[in-house]
Amino acid sequence: MLINATIILCLIGKFLRDEPIKKANNFVGYRTKKALANDHNWNLAQKTAFELMYKVFFIVSTIFVPFIIIDILSLIGLLSDSIFTWSIIFQSANIVVGFILIFVLTEKKLSAYGVN
Repeated sequence: MLINATIILCLIGKFLRDEPIKKANNFVGYRTKKALANDHNWNLAQKTAFELMYKVFFIVSTIFVPFIIIDILSLIGLLSDSIFTWSIIFQSANIVVGFILIFVLTEKKLSAYGVN
């Protein structure tokens, strides 16, 4: 299940990297106070965040391949439930770390290049 989420996030990142959201809004896109400050920040935030989203979740999806095998073996009863639980915890933590990484790096770039 989590591999599907990372693949979808990777594809969303690729799509929005190639077709960024042009106008600041309150519904779609990378929306923080810095990103919404002006058009320059908005465009830089969209480009940076979705480029990072594509790269980060592509890497995370690749890392998850062995965990898919662990999950399948656990579900058919060849591995213990505790291994399955730790696999899910590890995968979830990677997704959270991915989002934190995207946020921190995008905000850092906005601070360095953005106009306040």
